[in-house]
Amino acid sequence: MQRATAAERALSGRAPLRCTAIRLWLAAWLVHMLVVVGPASADDRNLRVAWSDQPPYQYLEHNHKREFPTGVDLEIMREAAARAGLSVTFQYQPFGESLRRLAAGDIDAVVGAYDTAARRAYADVSSPYRLGLDRIFLPPDSEIAATDSAAAIAEELRQRGLRLAVVADFDWGADGAAAIETLRRHDLILETDSLPESVAAVLDGAADGFLGDQLSGLALLSLWDAQHINPLPWVVQQRGIHILLARETLPDWQLARFNDALEGMIADGTVDHILQQFTNPLAIGVVFHNSWVEIFFVVGIIAFSISGIVIARQGEYSIFGAFVLASLPALGGGVLRDILLLRKPDFFDAPGMIYTCLLTILVGYLFNRFLDAVRGRALWFFDLVNLFVRLRRRADPRLALEFFDAIGLALFTVVAISITAEEGLAPLWFWGPLIGALSATGGAILRDMIRSEAHNPILHTSFYGETAILWGVLLALFLQFEGPYATTDQVLLAVAFCVGGIIVTRMSFVIFKIPTPKY
Repeated sequence: MQRATAAERALSGRAPLRCTAIRLWLAAWLVHMLVVVGPASADDRNLRVAWSDQPPYQYLEHNHKREFPTGVDLEIMREAAARAGLSVTFQYQPFGESLRRLAAGDIDAVVGAYDTAARRAYADVSSPYRLGLDRIFLPPDSEIAATDSAAAIAEELRQRGLRLAVVADFDWGADGAAAIETLRRHDLILETDSLPESVAAVLDGAADGFLGDQLSGLALLSLWDAQHINPLPWVVQQRGIHILLARETLPDWQLARFNDALEGMIADGTVDHILQQFTNPLAIGVVFHNSWVEIFFVVGIIAFSISGIVIARQGEYSIFGAFVLASLPALGGGVLRDILLLRKPDFFDAPGMIYTCLLTILVGYLFNRFLDAVRGRALWFFDLVNLFVRLRRRADPRLALEFFDAIGLALFTVVAISITAEEGLAPLWFWGPLIGALSATGGAILRDMIRSEAHNPILHTSFYGETAILWGVLLALFLQFEGPYATTDQVLLAVAFCVGGIIVTRMSFVIFKIPTPKY
């Protein structure tokens, strides 16, 4: 009993010491949280971020009956803030108004801005996370000969009385500002609140050209089907783009933490990944928004459909069976791709592909019925057959079908790589070619599975999917490492190189009967 009492007295003597140690530890932890981590109130953790309309960097997305701001700049801002333990609230403002509100402390950040001495007077500037490339856009009938300097272009615009739309409060660099001032003295400058307003002013006739970011300008022109307006070769400026952070409203710990998060995103490739996700599909889309490319795309669908029609004719399939066999190679690969990527199939928004397939089936059906009707009844039919036999001796019609099929293979591969980049799959050089090959060959494989074709040529003897993968890797590598900052001409050249390579490689195996490498 005495021992127990002594033990109790010992424990009771240690209790005050233990409570004191706990209190000291809690106090030290609170000081650490306040000094190192910073205050954690809801108001301090939320950044009010201003954005303006400049696709693909900043724009309002309409998706599934809801609207939300997105784009390269906004997604980078979201990710950097999340890594820094901050939340963001986006507010739409014209760019000039955003700068004024930032200086007044009404907002905390402005995305997509150049670094200038005037802006550093009231804002801290983040590390540059992408490049801005500004050019002058003019219609082809402007016939501007001077393309070597801003001063020469401005003088020629002045002599011809051509008006230029520019976004107010944008920083255009020393050369650009001097050119704008020259034109302003002659009342040839139209100031707007955003780049879409500048483009709209040109389309409405209020201005003859506009000055803006190259990719953003091309995106708007493609959206409004005005590809006849092109950027001049001369670059007004090419500089780093930053995020401006209000110095008066944000404590130092938040500024440092945000910039560290942004630099971490640049180092681990997250920024480049976001850039590719938005810019590569747009750059390829601008290339594909061309009448000749669209014609080739339709030809590819027709070629894929004809291959199914020929099989349906030989196998005596029903009309519905012919539709299945024709539509699978033409559309099935794209459907497989969209199911894999959890996206809505394209033909729901652009049913022209289905119409083309149906029209091809209808024409094939009527042609077959015509042959059945005249066979043995019209003497001139035998003359046509004789002519066909003679032509076939000189040129195999199958080569024409294979050629158009190769065109479809090439175009479907490139489109699938673009969609893969849009969905943000990384690394693009790996997933892009695989998705491209699936999109280009998956439908034909499904067709042969349905008809119980044991000796599937695409999987056994035809150097088909391998062609799409081989050239798709080269295109994806270019887009992954050069795409975000490549010019439209460079993207066009890369796409043409990939399409031409697929066609030449595929036709070489067909014409010269090159044996396919075996496993």
